[in-house]
Amino acid sequence: MKINETKTFKKLNKSQKNNNVFEWLVLHHSGGTDADPQADSSHHTAEMVEQWHLAKGWEGIGYHYVIHKDGTIWAGRPEHRASAAVLNHNSTTLNVMITGNFDRKVGLPNRVPTKEQEESFKLLYRDIITRHKQLTSDKVIPHRKLQKKSCYGYNLSDTYGQELAKKAIQESVPELKDNTPEAKALCLSIEQVDTLKSQVNNKEVLGLFAFIKKLFK
Repeated sequence: MKINETKTFKKLNKSQKNNNVFEWLVLHHSGGTDADPQADSSHHTAEMVEQWHLAKGWEGIGYHYVIHKDGTIWAGRPEHRASAAVLNHNSTTLNVMITGNFDRKVGLPNRVPTKEQEESFKLLYRDIITRHKQLTSDKVIPHRKLQKKSCYGYNLSDTYGQELAKKAIQESVPELKDNTPEAKALCLSIEQVDTLKSQVNNKEVLGLFAFIKKLFK
């Protein structure tokens, strides 16, 4: 997985590190505009968002990651820096923007994330959970859960991000090799959070959980 670096990341990654403990992984969309809430924003890029945020006087882009329409992943603020994305929750949320306007009405194009964006989010989530084991799939939420906004768009259900995160875990299991750090981190994250099992009513998936644990006994 390749992650490109924004100017914000390059500037702030050398700064003093804060030990942020994230409680939520929050998903965002770029949305429409005040003049046209139905505007297509699938062409938005991390660089464009970065410039808008700098124009507000911020120290750089407010999100930790941005995923473009073609699936390209960009690092915004380093994870050790608080975001500027969720009012009153910036220090406890890891924030990912998926470019596009997912409030668009039926009949308009680009109403939901592309397949490339979904696949890239799954790759990114598998990487994130190796560092932040507490961010299990039930901790992946839309922006609107913490603020009175439509973000990440009403075309996506409240559980859309959680379902993608679950798929990311499930799909990664056959690819993991015994004793790799990634496999151990994934195993620990499953063992540490009892609620993860309660979310899954699929016998085959539960069997995979048991298999992973057996590998590391």
